[in-house]
Amino acid sequence: SCGINAEDVEFQNFQHYFKQINLREMRPLEVDQTRVERESSPVTTAIRLLASDGVPSETRPPSQIATEFLTLSRGLEHRWDLITRYTEWLSGDREAEKEPTFWDESTQQLRSAKFALAPCPLVNDSLNKTVNLTLRKYSRSRYRAVMRQLKERKSEITTLRNICIHAEGSMENEALGIIFKTAHNLGEGLQRRVRDTATELYGVDPTQIELLRTLVVDLPRQLQNANPSEYPGLVFLYFENYVHLVKAELQLLKVPGIIQNGLGSYNYPSTEELFSNNPVLRTILEESTRNPDLYSFVSSFPELFGHRTLKDKTFTFVGAGFPLTGIVLHIETGASINLIDYDITAVENARRFLALTEKLGITTPGAFKVIHADARDVVYIPAEQPVHGLRMLDGTFCSPLCPLKPELKGKVVVPTDILDLASALPADITAKVIAENAAFVPWIRKRNVRGMSEVLYERFELDDAKFRMIGEITPPQCAVNGATPAHLITGLTATWNVNSCQLYMNMSNFYSRMDFLDSIRNRPFYDNIKLGIFQVRDEEKGLWDRRIREFYKKPRNSPCYLSCTIEHSVA
Repeated sequence: SCGINAEDVEFQNFQHYFKQINLREMRPLEVDQTRVERESSPVTTAIRLLASDGVPSETRPPSQIATEFLTLSRGLEHRWDLITRYTEWLSGDREAEKEPTFWDESTQQLRSAKFALAPCPLVNDSLNKTVNLTLRKYSRSRYRAVMRQLKERKSEITTLRNICIHAEGSMENEALGIIFKTAHNLGEGLQRRVRDTATELYGVDPTQIELLRTLVVDLPRQLQNANPSEYPGLVFLYFENYVHLVKAELQLLKVPGIIQNGLGSYNYPSTEELFSNNPVLRTILEESTRNPDLYSFVSSFPELFGHRTLKDKTFTFVGAGFPLTGIVLHIETGASINLIDYDITAVENARRFLALTEKLGITTPGAFKVIHADARDVVYIPAEQPVHGLRMLDGTFCSPLCPLKPELKGKVVVPTDILDLASALPADITAKVIAENAAFVPWIRKRNVRGMSEVLYERFELDDAKFRMIGEITPPQCAVNGATPAHLITGLTATWNVNSCQLYMNMSNFYSRMDFLDSIRNRPFYDNIKLGIFQVRDEEKGLWDRRIREFYKKPRNSPCYLSCTIEHSVA
Protein backbone atom coordinates (compact mmCIF):
# COMPACT_ATOMS: atom_id res chain seq x y z
CA SER A 1 0.00 0.00 0.00
CA CYS A 2 3.02 2.32 0.25
CA GLY A 3 3.69 2.11 -3.48
CA ILE A 4 6.64 -0.30 -3.30
CA ASN A 5 5.53 -3.08 -5.60
CA ALA A 6 8.70 -4.96 -6.46
CA GLU A 7 11.29 -6.79 -4.45
CA ASP A 8 14.11 -5.45 -6.61
CA VAL A 9 12.99 -1.88 -5.80
CA GLU A 10 13.07 -2.71 -2.10
CA PHE A 11 16.60 -4.06 -2.49
CA GLN A 12 17.71 -0.88 -4.27
CA ASN A 13 16.27 1.20 -1.43
CA PHE A 14 18.22 -0.67 1.23
CA GLN A 15 21.40 -0.68 -0.85
CA HIS A 16 21.05 3.07 -1.27
CA TYR A 17 20.58 3.60 2.46
CA PHE A 18 23.65 1.51 3.30
CA LYS A 19 25.85 3.35 0.78
CA GLN A 20 24.70 6.77 2.00
CA ILE A 21 26.09 6.04 5.45
CA ASN A 22 29.46 5.16 3.93
CA LEU A 23 29.54 8.41 1.95
CA ARG A 24 29.02 10.66 4.95
CA GLU A 25 31.84 12.95 6.00
CA MET A 26 34.31 10.87 7.97
CA ARG A 27 34.40 11.36 11.73
CA PRO A 28 35.41 9.23 14.72
CA LEU A 29 33.48 5.95 14.64
CA GLU A 30 31.75 5.98 18.01
CA VAL A 31 29.80 2.80 18.63
CA ASP A 32 28.42 2.00 22.08
CA GLN A 33 29.62 -1.51 22.89
CA THR A 34 27.33 -1.84 25.92
CA ARG A 35 24.80 -4.67 25.76
CA VAL A 36 21.28 -3.67 26.76
CA GLU A 37 19.01 -6.64 27.45
CA ARG A 38 15.25 -7.05 27.77
CA GLU A 39 13.74 -7.53 31.22
CA SER A 40 14.00 -11.28 31.78
CA SER A 41 11.46 -11.58 34.63
CA PRO A 42 9.10 -8.61 34.20
CA VAL A 43 6.34 -9.75 36.56
CA THR A 44 8.74 -10.56 39.40
CA THR A 45 10.54 -7.25 38.93
CA ALA A 46 7.22 -5.39 38.78
CA ILE A 47 6.03 -6.91 42.07
CA ARG A 48 9.29 -5.84 43.71
CA LEU A 49 9.04 -2.26 42.36
CA LEU A 50 5.44 -1.87 43.50
CA ALA A 51 6.34 -3.11 46.98
CA SER A 52 9.43 -0.90 47.31
CA ASP A 53 7.45 2.20 46.24
CA GLY A 54 4.58 1.36 48.59
CA VAL A 55 1.93 1.29 45.85
CA PRO A 56 -1.38 0.40 47.55
CA SER A 57 -3.44 -2.58 46.42
CA GLU A 58 -7.06 -1.99 45.43
CA THR A 59 -9.32 -4.38 47.33
CA ARG A 60 -12.76 -2.82 46.95
CA PRO A 61 -15.51 -4.44 44.87
CA PRO A 62 -15.17 -3.66 41.12
CA SER A 63 -18.55 -1.91 41.06
CA GLN A 64 -17.42 0.55 43.74
CA ILE A 65 -14.20 1.34 41.84
CA ALA A 66 -16.08 1.86 38.56
CA THR A 67 -18.56 4.13 40.33
CA GLU A 68 -15.71 6.29 41.65
CA PHE A 69 -14.34 6.79 38.12
CA LEU A 70 -17.80 7.75 36.85
CA THR A 71 -18.33 10.14 39.77
CA LEU A 72 -15.04 11.88 39.01
CA SER A 73 -16.07 12.22 35.37
CA ARG A 74 -19.44 13.75 36.28
CA GLY A 75 -17.78 16.18 38.69
CA LEU A 76 -16.00 17.88 35.77
CA GLU A 77 -18.61 17.31 33.09
CA HIS A 78 -19.94 20.88 33.37
CA ARG A 79 -16.40 22.19 32.81
CA TRP A 80 -16.09 20.02 29.69
CA ASP A 81 -19.40 21.42 28.43
CA LEU A 82 -17.87 24.91 28.72
CA ILE A 83 -14.86 23.83 26.66
CA THR A 84 -17.20 22.37 24.02
CA ARG A 85 -19.22 25.61 23.88
CA TYR A 86 -16.03 27.65 23.57
CA THR A 87 -14.81 25.45 20.69
CA GLU A 88 -18.15 25.89 18.91
CA TRP A 89 -17.99 29.64 19.46
CA LEU A 90 -14.49 29.79 17.95
CA SER A 91 -15.65 28.06 14.78
CA GLY A 92 -18.90 30.06 14.53
CA ASP A 93 -19.89 33.70 14.13
CA ARG A 94 -17.90 35.30 16.95
CA GLU A 95 -19.25 38.76 16.26
CA ALA A 96 -22.89 37.65 16.59
CA GLU A 97 -22.44 35.63 19.77
CA LYS A 98 -20.80 36.48 23.08
CA GLU A 99 -17.77 34.48 24.17
CA PRO A 100 -18.80 31.80 26.70
CA THR A 101 -17.62 32.56 30.22
CA PHE A 102 -17.85 31.06 33.72
CA TRP A 103 -17.38 32.20 37.29
CA ASP A 104 -14.08 30.84 38.58
CA GLU A 105 -14.42 30.22 42.32
CA SER A 106 -10.66 29.88 42.79
CA THR A 107 -9.83 33.31 41.34
CA GLN A 108 -13.18 34.94 42.19
CA GLN A 109 -13.56 36.35 38.69
CA LEU A 110 -15.40 35.83 35.42
CA ARG A 111 -13.16 33.97 32.96
CA SER A 112 -13.32 32.82 29.36
CA ALA A 113 -14.61 29.26 28.95
CA LYS A 114 -11.29 28.31 27.36
CA PHE A 115 -9.90 28.26 30.93
CA ALA A 116 -12.61 25.93 32.23
CA LEU A 117 -10.10 23.09 32.72
CA ALA A 118 -7.11 25.22 33.71
CA PRO A 119 -5.44 24.26 37.00
CA CYS A 120 -7.62 25.09 40.02
CA PRO A 121 -8.57 23.21 43.21
CA LEU A 122 -11.58 21.51 41.58
CA VAL A 123 -9.71 20.34 38.47
CA ASN A 124 -6.49 19.47 40.31
CA ASP A 125 -8.25 17.45 43.01
CA SER A 126 -10.43 15.53 40.54
CA LEU A 127 -7.58 14.65 38.19
CA ASN A 128 -5.20 13.71 41.02
CA LYS A 129 -7.81 11.29 42.35
CA THR A 130 -8.38 9.86 38.85
CA VAL A 131 -4.67 9.31 38.17
CA ASN A 132 -4.02 7.87 41.63
CA LEU A 133 -6.92 5.47 41.16
CA THR A 134 -5.40 4.17 37.90
CA LEU A 135 -1.95 3.74 39.51
CA ARG A 136 -3.04 1.38 42.28
CA LYS A 137 -2.16 -2.29 42.20
CA TYR A 138 -5.03 -4.40 40.83
CA SER A 139 -5.32 -8.16 40.64
CA ARG A 140 -6.01 -9.57 37.18
CA SER A 141 -9.59 -10.47 38.01
CA ARG A 142 -10.41 -7.12 39.65
CA TYR A 143 -8.83 -5.12 36.80
CA ARG A 144 -10.82 -7.04 34.19
CA ALA A 145 -14.06 -6.72 36.15
CA VAL A 146 -13.65 -2.95 36.51
CA MET A 147 -12.88 -2.50 32.81
CA ARG A 148 -15.92 -4.60 31.83
CA GLN A 149 -18.16 -2.28 33.83
CA LEU A 150 -16.53 0.88 32.47
CA LYS A 151 -16.90 -0.29 28.87
CA GLU A 152 -20.64 -0.32 29.43
CA ARG A 153 -20.42 3.43 30.19
CA LYS A 154 -18.41 4.31 27.10
CA SER A 155 -19.70 7.87 26.64
CA GLU A 156 -18.87 8.88 30.21
CA ILE A 157 -15.36 7.39 30.00
CA THR A 158 -14.82 9.13 26.65
CA THR A 159 -15.77 12.41 28.35
CA LEU A 160 -13.32 11.67 31.19
CA ARG A 161 -10.53 11.03 28.66
CA ASN A 162 -11.27 14.30 26.88
CA ILE A 163 -11.23 16.12 30.21
CA CYS A 164 -7.87 14.58 31.17
CA ILE A 165 -6.23 15.39 27.81
CA HIS A 166 -7.50 18.97 27.74
CA ALA A 167 -6.62 19.58 31.39
CA GLU A 168 -3.11 18.25 30.78
CA GLY A 169 -2.66 20.75 27.94
CA SER A 170 -4.00 23.58 30.11
CA MET A 171 -1.58 22.65 32.90
CA GLU A 172 1.36 22.67 30.47
CA ASN A 173 0.35 26.06 29.08
CA GLU A 174 0.08 27.54 32.57
CA ALA A 175 3.50 26.14 33.52
CA LEU A 176 5.01 27.56 30.33
CA GLY A 177 3.45 30.91 31.15
CA ILE A 178 5.31 30.99 34.48
CA ILE A 179 8.58 30.03 32.75
CA PHE A 180 8.15 32.75 30.12
CA LYS A 181 7.37 35.32 32.82
CA THR A 182 10.47 34.24 34.72
CA ALA A 183 12.57 34.73 31.57
CA HIS A 184 10.99 38.10 30.85
CA ASN A 185 11.43 39.44 34.37
CA LEU A 186 15.04 38.30 34.70
CA GLY A 187 16.01 39.38 31.19
CA GLU A 188 19.75 39.12 30.57
CA GLY A 189 20.20 37.80 34.09
CA LEU A 190 18.30 34.57 33.35
CA GLN A 191 21.33 32.55 32.30
CA ARG A 192 23.34 33.40 35.38
CA ARG A 193 20.35 32.94 37.72
CA VAL A 194 19.57 29.48 36.29
CA ARG A 195 23.19 28.36 36.55
CA ASP A 196 23.62 29.74 40.07
CA THR A 197 20.40 28.10 41.24
CA ALA A 198 21.35 24.78 39.64
CA THR A 199 24.83 24.92 41.20
CA GLU A 200 23.32 25.64 44.61
CA LEU A 201 20.90 22.70 44.29
CA TYR A 202 22.97 20.12 42.39
CA GLY A 203 26.61 21.08 42.81
CA VAL A 204 29.34 22.44 40.56
CA ASP A 205 28.96 21.83 36.81
CA PRO A 206 25.26 20.88 36.76
CA THR A 207 24.18 18.55 33.97
CA GLN A 208 21.91 19.61 31.13
CA ILE A 209 19.03 17.74 32.76
CA GLU A 210 19.67 19.61 36.02
CA LEU A 211 19.74 22.94 34.17
CA LEU A 212 16.47 22.00 32.45
CA ARG A 213 14.89 21.05 35.78
CA THR A 214 16.01 24.37 37.23
CA LEU A 215 14.47 26.30 34.31
CA VAL A 216 11.19 24.39 34.40
CA VAL A 217 10.68 23.72 38.12
CA ASP A 218 13.20 25.02 40.65
CA LEU A 219 13.63 28.67 39.65
CA PRO A 220 9.92 29.33 38.92
CA ARG A 221 9.03 27.78 42.28
CA GLN A 222 11.59 29.91 44.12
CA LEU A 223 10.28 33.09 42.51
CA GLN A 224 6.67 32.06 43.11
CA ASN A 225 7.33 31.39 46.80
CA ALA A 226 8.98 34.78 47.14
CA ASN A 227 6.31 36.69 45.20
CA PRO A 228 3.08 34.68 44.68
CA SER A 229 1.10 37.55 43.16
CA GLU A 230 3.72 38.13 40.45
CA TYR A 231 3.95 34.44 39.52
CA PRO A 232 0.44 32.96 39.85
CA GLY A 233 -0.39 29.51 38.57
CA LEU A 234 0.84 25.94 38.85
CA VAL A 235 4.54 25.20 38.42
CA PHE A 236 5.02 22.06 36.30
CA LEU A 237 4.48 18.94 38.41
CA TYR A 238 5.59 16.08 36.18
CA PHE A 239 9.18 16.83 35.22
CA GLU A 240 10.56 13.63 36.78
CA ASN A 241 7.85 11.58 35.07
CA TYR A 242 9.00 12.82 31.67
CA VAL A 243 12.69 12.24 32.34
CA HIS A 244 12.16 8.72 33.61
CA LEU A 245 9.73 7.80 30.83
CA VAL A 246 12.04 9.02 28.04
CA LYS A 247 14.94 7.02 29.48
CA ALA A 248 12.76 3.93 29.83
CA GLU A 249 11.51 4.29 26.25
CA LEU A 250 15.10 4.30 24.99
CA GLN A 251 15.32 0.63 25.99
CA LEU A 252 13.06 -0.17 23.03
CA LEU A 253 15.71 1.23 20.68
CA LYS A 254 18.83 0.02 22.48
CA VAL A 255 17.74 -3.61 22.93
CA PRO A 256 18.11 -5.54 19.65
CA GLY A 257 14.64 -6.00 18.17
CA ILE A 258 15.19 -9.70 17.57
CA ILE A 259 15.47 -10.43 21.33
CA GLN A 260 12.48 -8.37 22.49
CA ASN A 261 9.40 -10.52 21.83
CA GLY A 262 9.71 -13.50 24.14
CA LEU A 263 7.23 -15.64 22.19
CA GLY A 264 8.45 -14.83 18.68
CA SER A 265 9.55 -17.87 16.66
CA TYR A 266 12.75 -15.92 16.03
CA ASN A 267 13.42 -14.90 19.64
CA TYR A 268 16.79 -15.14 21.35
CA PRO A 269 16.61 -14.75 25.14
CA SER A 270 19.78 -12.64 25.23
CA THR A 271 22.35 -10.87 23.09
CA GLU A 272 24.91 -13.49 24.13
CA GLU A 273 22.83 -16.29 22.62
CA LEU A 274 22.28 -14.24 19.47
CA PHE A 275 26.02 -13.66 19.09
CA SER A 276 26.97 -17.23 20.02
CA ASN A 277 24.73 -18.63 17.30
CA ASN A 278 25.76 -15.95 14.79
CA PRO A 279 29.40 -15.09 15.64
CA VAL A 280 29.74 -12.83 12.62
CA LEU A 281 27.62 -10.29 14.53
CA ARG A 282 30.00 -10.26 17.49
CA THR A 283 32.98 -9.75 15.17
CA ILE A 284 31.28 -6.97 13.21
CA LEU A 285 30.36 -5.11 16.40
CA GLU A 286 33.86 -5.40 17.87
CA GLU A 287 35.48 -4.14 14.65
CA SER A 288 32.91 -1.41 13.94
CA THR A 289 34.89 1.31 15.76
CA ARG A 290 37.83 0.76 13.38
CA ASN A 291 36.14 0.08 10.04
CA PRO A 292 33.68 2.53 8.39
CA ASP A 293 31.92 -0.26 6.47
CA LEU A 294 31.28 -2.22 9.65
CA TYR A 295 30.18 0.97 11.41
CA SER A 296 27.62 1.35 8.62
CA PHE A 297 26.59 -2.28 9.01
CA VAL A 298 25.90 -1.87 12.73
CA SER A 299 23.98 1.37 12.08
CA SER A 300 21.89 -0.27 9.36
CA PHE A 301 20.78 -3.31 11.39
CA PRO A 302 19.49 -2.08 14.78
CA GLU A 303 17.21 -5.12 14.90
CA LEU A 304 20.38 -7.21 15.36
CA PHE A 305 22.60 -4.82 17.32
CA GLY A 306 20.23 -2.28 18.86
CA HIS A 307 20.45 1.41 17.98
CA ARG A 308 24.01 2.20 19.04
CA THR A 309 24.49 5.49 17.17
CA LEU A 310 21.33 7.48 17.89
CA LYS A 311 23.10 10.82 17.56
CA ASP A 312 23.04 10.21 13.79
CA LYS A 313 19.25 9.78 13.79
CA THR A 314 16.38 12.20 13.34
CA PHE A 315 13.34 11.76 15.59
CA THR A 316 9.99 13.30 14.72
CA PHE A 317 7.41 13.91 17.45
CA VAL A 318 3.77 14.48 16.62
CA GLY A 319 2.75 16.92 19.35
CA ALA A 320 4.93 19.90 20.24
CA GLY A 321 3.25 22.01 22.94
CA PHE A 322 5.62 21.51 25.90
CA PRO A 323 8.53 19.71 24.20
CA LEU A 324 10.10 18.08 27.26
CA THR A 325 10.14 14.61 25.70
CA GLY A 326 12.09 15.84 22.68
CA ILE A 327 14.49 17.90 24.80
CA VAL A 328 15.27 15.06 27.21
CA LEU A 329 15.76 12.68 24.28
CA HIS A 330 18.12 15.16 22.60
CA ILE A 331 20.12 15.50 25.82
CA GLU A 332 20.34 11.72 26.25
CA THR A 333 21.26 10.90 22.63
CA GLY A 334 22.42 14.03 20.79
CA ALA A 335 19.86 13.25 18.06
CA SER A 336 18.13 15.82 15.85
CA ILE A 337 14.47 16.42 16.68
CA ASN A 338 11.46 17.50 14.60
CA LEU A 339 8.32 18.65 16.43
CA ILE A 340 4.99 18.77 14.59
CA ASP A 341 1.78 20.35 15.84
CA TYR A 342 -1.37 21.64 14.13
CA ASP A 343 -1.98 24.22 16.88
CA ILE A 344 -0.13 27.45 16.04
CA THR A 345 -0.08 28.49 19.70
CA ALA A 346 1.63 25.21 20.63
CA VAL A 347 4.16 25.74 17.82
CA GLU A 348 4.93 29.30 18.96
CA ASN A 349 5.29 28.17 22.58
CA ALA A 350 7.63 25.34 21.60
CA ARG A 351 9.84 27.69 19.56
CA ARG A 352 9.94 30.21 22.37
CA PHE A 353 10.83 27.57 24.97
CA LEU A 354 13.52 26.01 22.74
CA ALA A 355 15.07 29.46 22.26
CA LEU A 356 15.47 29.61 26.05
CA THR A 357 17.06 26.15 26.23
CA GLU A 358 19.52 27.05 23.47
CA LYS A 359 20.47 30.27 25.26
CA LEU A 360 21.10 28.31 28.46
CA GLY A 361 23.21 25.66 26.73
CA ILE A 362 20.66 22.91 27.42
CA THR A 363 20.04 22.10 23.74
CA THR A 364 22.28 22.41 20.68
CA PRO A 365 21.46 25.28 18.31
CA GLY A 366 19.87 23.96 15.12
CA ALA A 367 19.08 20.53 16.58
CA PHE A 368 15.31 21.20 16.63
CA LYS A 369 12.83 22.06 13.91
CA VAL A 370 9.27 23.00 14.93
CA ILE A 371 6.77 22.51 12.11
CA HIS A 372 3.23 23.86 11.98
CA ALA A 373 1.23 21.11 10.27
CA ASP A 374 -1.40 18.45 10.73
CA ALA A 375 0.26 15.05 11.16
CA ARG A 376 -1.89 13.76 8.28
CA ASP A 377 -0.55 16.41 5.90
CA VAL A 378 3.08 15.36 6.25
CA VAL A 379 5.01 12.44 4.76
CA TYR A 380 7.70 10.94 6.97
CA ILE A 381 10.68 9.26 5.29
CA PRO A 382 14.33 8.66 6.19
CA ALA A 383 16.60 11.39 4.85
CA GLU A 384 18.66 8.76 3.00
CA GLN A 385 15.66 7.29 1.15
CA PRO A 386 14.36 9.89 -1.34
CA VAL A 387 10.96 9.22 -2.86
CA HIS A 388 9.74 10.58 -6.17
CA GLY A 389 7.14 13.35 -5.96
CA LEU A 390 7.84 14.51 -2.42
CA ARG A 391 8.75 18.08 -1.54
CA MET A 392 11.35 18.58 1.19
CA LEU A 393 11.06 21.27 3.87
CA ASP A 394 13.31 23.60 1.85
CA GLY A 395 10.96 23.35 -1.13
CA THR A 396 13.16 21.09 -3.26
CA PHE A 397 11.88 17.77 -4.58
CA CYS A 398 13.37 14.37 -3.89
CA SER A 399 15.10 12.54 -6.70
CA PRO A 400 13.11 9.57 -8.03
CA LEU A 401 13.96 6.26 -6.43
CA CYS A 402 10.67 4.51 -5.78
CA PRO A 403 7.01 5.28 -6.58
CA LEU A 404 4.50 6.84 -4.23
CA LYS A 405 0.73 6.65 -3.86
CA PRO A 406 -0.81 9.47 -5.95
CA GLU A 407 -2.74 10.98 -3.03
CA LEU A 408 0.53 11.64 -1.16
CA LYS A 409 2.37 13.38 -3.99
CA GLY A 410 3.19 17.03 -3.44
CA LYS A 411 3.07 16.78 0.37
CA VAL A 412 5.85 18.21 2.49
CA VAL A 413 8.43 15.71 3.70
CA VAL A 414 9.79 15.66 7.22
CA PRO A 415 13.00 13.56 7.32
CA THR A 416 12.36 10.93 9.97
CA ASP A 417 14.33 7.89 11.07
CA ILE A 418 12.18 7.25 14.15
CA LEU A 419 8.61 8.54 14.43
CA ASP A 420 7.14 9.16 17.89
CA LEU A 421 3.35 9.37 18.23
CA ALA A 422 1.84 10.90 21.37
CA SER A 423 -0.60 9.08 23.64
CA ALA A 424 -3.14 11.87 23.17
CA LEU A 425 -3.22 11.34 19.39
CA PRO A 426 -6.59 9.67 18.62
CA ALA A 427 -6.45 6.03 17.53
CA ASP A 428 -8.04 6.67 14.12
CA ILE A 429 -5.53 9.43 13.29
CA THR A 430 -2.66 7.27 14.54
CA ALA A 431 -3.77 4.42 12.27
CA LYS A 432 -4.03 6.74 9.25
CA VAL A 433 -0.60 8.27 9.84
CA ILE A 434 1.03 4.85 10.18
CA ALA A 435 -0.74 3.36 7.15
CA GLU A 436 -0.25 6.23 4.72
CA ASN A 437 2.03 9.03 5.84
CA ALA A 438 4.63 6.90 7.63
CA ALA A 439 4.74 3.96 5.22
CA PHE A 440 8.48 4.51 4.63
CA VAL A 441 9.55 5.11 8.23
CA PRO A 442 11.80 2.28 9.52
CA TRP A 443 10.77 2.60 13.17
CA ILE A 444 7.73 3.98 14.99
CA ARG A 445 7.25 4.38 18.71
CA LYS A 446 3.69 4.84 19.91
CA ARG A 447 3.22 6.15 23.43
CA ASN A 448 0.19 4.17 24.53
CA VAL A 449 -1.81 2.98 27.53
CA ARG A 450 -2.67 -0.38 29.05
CA GLY A 451 -4.79 -1.46 31.96
CA MET A 452 -6.47 1.11 34.15
CA SER A 453 -4.67 3.94 32.31
CA GLU A 454 -7.12 3.37 29.43
CA VAL A 455 -9.44 5.55 31.49
CA LEU A 456 -7.07 8.47 30.80
CA TYR A 457 -6.27 7.95 27.10
CA GLU A 458 -7.64 5.91 24.22
CA ARG A 459 -5.71 2.69 23.71
CA PHE A 460 -4.22 2.09 20.26
CA GLU A 461 -4.03 -1.37 18.68
CA LEU A 462 -1.68 -1.82 15.72
CA ASP A 463 -3.52 -3.24 12.73
CA ASP A 464 -1.13 -2.62 9.87
CA ALA A 465 0.55 -5.56 8.17
CA LYS A 466 3.48 -3.43 7.02
CA PHE A 467 4.69 -3.08 10.62
CA ARG A 468 5.62 -5.63 13.25
CA MET A 469 5.28 -4.89 16.94
CA ILE A 470 8.74 -5.48 18.38
CA GLY A 471 8.33 -4.84 22.10
CA GLU A 472 6.89 -2.62 24.79
CA ILE A 473 7.86 -0.80 27.95
CA THR A 474 5.05 -0.63 30.46
CA PRO A 475 4.25 0.41 34.04
CA PRO A 476 4.81 -2.32 36.66
CA GLN A 477 1.06 -2.26 37.42
CA CYS A 478 0.30 -3.49 33.88
CA ALA A 479 2.78 -6.35 34.20
CA VAL A 480 1.19 -7.52 37.45
CA ASN A 481 -2.46 -7.29 36.38
CA GLY A 482 -1.76 -8.90 32.99
CA ALA A 483 -2.84 -5.90 30.90
CA THR A 484 0.53 -6.10 29.11
CA PRO A 485 1.48 -9.65 28.06
CA ALA A 486 4.75 -10.59 29.77
CA HIS A 487 6.36 -11.81 26.54
CA LEU A 488 6.05 -8.33 25.01
CA ILE A 489 7.67 -6.49 27.93
CA THR A 490 11.14 -5.18 27.08
CA GLY A 491 11.37 -2.98 30.17
CA LEU A 492 9.40 -1.28 32.93
CA THR A 493 8.67 2.38 33.57
CA ALA A 494 8.36 3.92 37.03
CA THR A 495 5.38 3.07 39.20
CA TRP A 496 4.21 6.70 38.97
CA ASN A 497 4.01 6.77 35.15
CA VAL A 498 0.72 5.94 33.42
CA ASN A 499 2.02 5.42 29.86
CA SER A 500 3.29 2.39 28.01
CA CYS A 501 5.26 2.70 24.78
CA GLN A 502 5.34 0.26 21.86
CA LEU A 503 7.97 -0.11 19.14
CA TYR A 504 6.96 -1.03 15.58
CA MET A 505 9.38 -2.01 12.79
CA ASN A 506 8.64 -1.52 9.10
CA MET A 507 8.72 -4.86 7.27
CA SER A 508 8.60 -3.42 3.73
CA ASN A 509 12.23 -4.29 2.97
CA PHE A 510 12.59 -7.46 5.04
CA TYR A 511 13.38 -9.58 1.98
CA SER A 512 16.09 -7.24 0.78
CA ARG A 513 17.59 -7.00 4.27
CA MET A 514 17.96 -10.78 4.39
CA ASP A 515 19.40 -10.77 0.86
CA PHE A 516 21.91 -8.17 1.99
CA LEU A 517 22.95 -10.33 4.94
CA ASP A 518 23.37 -13.31 2.65
CA SER A 519 25.53 -11.26 0.30
CA ILE A 520 28.16 -10.10 2.79
CA ARG A 521 30.71 -12.65 1.50
CA ASN A 522 30.85 -10.44 -1.61
CA ARG A 523 31.38 -7.24 0.39
CA PRO A 524 34.80 -5.53 0.68
CA PHE A 525 34.67 -5.68 4.47
CA TYR A 526 34.25 -9.47 4.51
CA ASP A 527 38.01 -10.13 4.45
CA ASN A 528 38.35 -8.13 7.67
CA ILE A 529 36.00 -10.38 9.62
CA LYS A 530 35.97 -13.87 8.14
CA LEU A 531 39.08 -15.09 9.97
CA GLY A 532 37.51 -14.44 13.35
CA ILE A 533 34.18 -15.95 12.30
CA PHE A 534 35.36 -19.31 11.13
CA GLN A 535 37.48 -19.96 14.14
CA VAL A 536 34.12 -20.77 15.76
CA ARG A 537 31.83 -21.62 12.83
CA ASP A 538 32.52 -23.71 9.76
CA GLU A 539 31.86 -21.76 6.54
CA GLU A 540 29.82 -24.65 5.15
CA LYS A 541 27.21 -24.10 7.86
CA GLY A 542 26.49 -20.59 6.63
CA LEU A 543 26.60 -17.30 8.46
CA TRP A 544 23.08 -17.13 9.91
CA ASP A 545 21.04 -19.55 11.95
CA ARG A 546 17.35 -20.37 11.52
CA ARG A 547 16.02 -17.70 13.91
CA ILE A 548 17.52 -14.79 11.99
CA ARG A 549 15.89 -16.08 8.81
CA GLU A 550 12.64 -16.52 10.71
CA PHE A 551 12.77 -12.89 11.88
CA TYR A 552 12.83 -11.57 8.31
CA LYS A 553 9.90 -13.67 7.15
CA LYS A 554 6.81 -11.54 6.57
CA PRO A 555 3.38 -12.66 7.82
CA ARG A 556 1.26 -14.14 5.06
CA ASN A 557 -1.36 -11.42 5.49
CA SER A 558 1.23 -8.72 4.76
CA PRO A 559 0.63 -6.80 1.49
CA CYS A 560 4.42 -6.79 1.07
CA TYR A 561 4.45 -10.59 1.33
CA LEU A 562 1.66 -10.97 -1.22
CA SER A 563 3.23 -8.46 -3.62
CA CYS A 564 6.62 -10.13 -3.54
CA THR A 565 5.17 -13.65 -3.75
CA ILE A 566 3.17 -12.75 -6.86
CA GLU A 567 6.15 -11.06 -8.48
CA HIS A 568 8.47 -13.99 -7.79
CA SER A 569 5.86 -16.42 -9.16
CA VAL A 570 5.60 -14.44 -12.39
CA ALA A 571 9.38 -14.33 -12.68
